[in-house]
Amino acid sequence: MKTKQPSLVFDLGLLTVLRAVLQTITRMVYPFLAVFARGMEVQITAVTTALGISMLTALLGPLLAPLSDRYGRRAGILLGVSIFTLSAALVAVFPGFPAFAVSLFLGNLAINIFLPAVFAFLSDRTSYDRRGFVMGIFEISWAASFLIIVPLMGVLIQNYGWQSAFTALALLGMIGIVSVIAFIPGSHPPAAAKAGEGVHLAAVFTSRNALLLMAFGLFFAMGNELISVMFGVWIEDTFALQIAALGAASAILGLSELGGEGLSAAITDRFGKERTVALGILINIIALAAFPLLRDTYAGAISWLFVIYFSFELAMVSSIALASEVMPAMRATLLAAYIASHAIARMLGDMAAPYLYTRGFWLNALVCLVFNVVALIILRSIRIKNAPIQT
Repeated sequence: MKTKQPSLVFDLGLLTVLRAVLQTITRMVYPFLAVFARGMEVQITAVTTALGISMLTALLGPLLAPLSDRYGRRAGILLGVSIFTLSAALVAVFPGFPAFAVSLFLGNLAINIFLPAVFAFLSDRTSYDRRGFVMGIFEISWAASFLIIVPLMGVLIQNYGWQSAFTALALLGMIGIVSVIAFIPGSHPPAAAKAGEGVHLAAVFTSRNALLLMAFGLFFAMGNELISVMFGVWIEDTFALQIAALGAASAILGLSELGGEGLSAAITDRFGKERTVALGILINIIALAAFPLLRDTYAGAISWLFVIYFSFELAMVSSIALASEVMPAMRATLLAAYIASHAIARMLGDMAAPYLYTRGFWLNALVCLVFNVVALIILRSIRIKNAPIQT
């Protein structure tokens, strides 16, 4: 990587690991949805509703992100890791549905504070023509969560009970707090932000490109959530898999996400941010259309999910690089708003998915396809000035 800061590689590695840990507190709910519901003796809809409500924390992200734009990035990163640790410790100490619901809420709040600060931190230190590569490497954390940490949580759950996963995450969070304090350098806000130029939440919601970006994120993420939140239930219902097998399926999907993130890192800067996002959406649409041909066998179902997750990650990671240049003077705030659009979409998807599923998983796939087409249309209307940022 071409950068004047020799520690960027280490910082990127540490932040990637931290994000993988933070993301697990919500990601593990998807494959183990029925397991958590049984363990807490509640209905699946109670868990999906708690998960959906937790997405409301994204609305707080844009309110808190300007602090990172004004006072630097490390504070936002540290705050996110600290809230995550608290959220996991809550269930470890008070196992039960009330603590679980609050934990999901705090866990998502932590992510919505942590991610904009990290995205801004990395964008500040990377020129736009290399940002697709850097964001692609960082997004490996999303796949690593499903590929490595979620299966390990499955082993803990099977041997020590569902709440043991939260105990492990709380311990990892404590290590994360120490690591941020010890290794992540303090960073200064962009010069425009320090001068007070445009560092206002209202600026995001009066920008045409920012609004289009958020609308794109809303439709694309909502469609994907209709698949993600119910795939574990669908696989268990259709093929009668056990907990360990569900964890293994998560690892396979983690590999697909890793492939999407790796391809994004490899081609986004050369092929173009907008075109790479469109490519991912088109592959996703084709896979959704092929669902009737692949749903009847376990191998076909896993292959189908593999392509769905691969293409979604390819598009989503590339869209973050694109979003990072929409409003450079207030990156953390804009990126928080973009993440908020995803979280609102997931909230709506989490609440709608179980009801669509009562008619069959095919309906989840069909609605996802329609939302993808809408997202692709919106994407074509976004205009970004690719002005490189000097580092």
